[in-house]
Amino acid sequence: MSETVYVETSVVGYLTARLSNNLILMANLGITQEWWDTRREQFTLYISPPP
Repeated sequence: MSETVYVETSVVGYLTARLSNNLILMANLGITQEWWDTRREQFTLYISPPP
């Protein structure tokens, strides 16, 4: 049985973000993309809309 993870909407934002000259943004984007590609299948994911 996999663990449940509630994904913040900012994660989806990083997955759909355009390239930028902002190094911090690009680092966050890269880390998020790597996790999404390599780890997401190990969890049951839920994304809820912002309140």
